[in-house]
Amino acid sequence: MLTNMKTMNVLGINLKDYSFKESVRLTEQYMNSGALRTVICVTAGQLVKAAQEEETKQWLESVDLVIYDNADIIRQAEDADSREHTEKRQEEAQNQEYLEWILRKAERSRYGVYLLAQSPDRLELLEKELLGSRENLRITGRGILEDGQEQEQADSLINEINNLVPRVIIARLPLKKERLFLEQNRHKMNAGLFLGMSVEVSLKAPKAGVGRIVRYMSRMLLKRRMMQYRKRGEEEESK
Repeated sequence: MLTNMKTMNVLGINLKDYSFKESVRLTEQYMNSGALRTVICVTAGQLVKAAQEEETKQWLESVDLVIYDNADIIRQAEDADSREHTEKRQEEAQNQEYLEWILRKAERSRYGVYLLAQSPDRLELLEKELLGSRENLRITGRGILEDGQEQEQADSLINEINNLVPRVIIARLPLKKERLFLEQNRHKMNAGLFLGMSVEVSLKAPKAGVGRIVRYMSRMLLKRRMMQYRKRGEEEESK
């Protein structure tokens, strides 16, 4: 029985926060549950946007498992009440321990993996990045969910997914598109695990260039918004 789950409040989004060990334990259960379960890896920038979108906020609170792309998310969380727990979780997030584990698990177990992105270029980059991390990953299918005709494309994708029956779907989609796709189609798909890993999520932190700048700016924005959020809370309590 899991007993060490914490709750993190990030800009008013209440997120269940499991340790790496507990996340692995849950995922093992999910993979054998017979129903598609969802794991979403979020970035600082995504959480800032989600805090302003009530539907996305509620959805993130309801998904099976949320994984944090960077230690700064945990560092800024309002309800991280144990210093030891917080430091450990920061280390796990910074080292991307969960993402490393799930890819290693899929590779070693020879799980079928289906890739999903919003354009051919993004799909190609996702595959290159995954195979750069795990060269023997068994990719059995690939799909594109472009803007404008999502449901028409989704029907075709779901048919393909159900024919292939992958154990893991790895998606690189904007968070809102990911939410809408899952809300409308989750129960139609014959797969074990949906891992949402947006374009902002990198298996290896960029050493230079635009990617690194964007990630840095997102972390600074989250920090500033968290300070503003706490200040508003303190002002309301003092009234």
